[in-house]
Amino acid sequence: MPNLTVTHEAPLELIKQHPALAVDLLRGVTGLAFPDGLDVRLASTSLNRVTPTKYDADSVVVVSDPVTQDPLVVIVVEPQGRDEKTKKFSWPIYVANVRKEVGLRSATPALPTPSVRHSPRLSW
Repeated sequence: MPNLTVTHEAPLELIKQHPALAVDLLRGVTGLAFPDGLDVRLASTSLNRVTPTKYDADSVVVVSDPVTQDPLVVIVVEPQGRDEKTKKFSWPIYVANVRKEVGLRSATPALPTPSVRHSPRLSW
């Protein structure tokens, strides 16, 4: 069991009692604008999947320091010939999995290739 502290538990308890506080914190940290009168509620904290989903990237490139061999950045290349709306939900999973596997604080994820009808995008 993790060693829980007041500095860990107190903010969580405040947000459990007042979920809108999370919106206020996000607004304060990011500057994102949210309209008034939003429905703000707690959701399940379980982020597990009962049936694991397999995520295979088309190509993964690791750029490392030539001396230490420590990875500097990971590039997940996912060429896309068409705009698949589901990709905006799967690309962050690639980023999280690469980050966990390689141990980087950040990763550069999916780079779709431009098509005739769509402009290139970079997904973080």
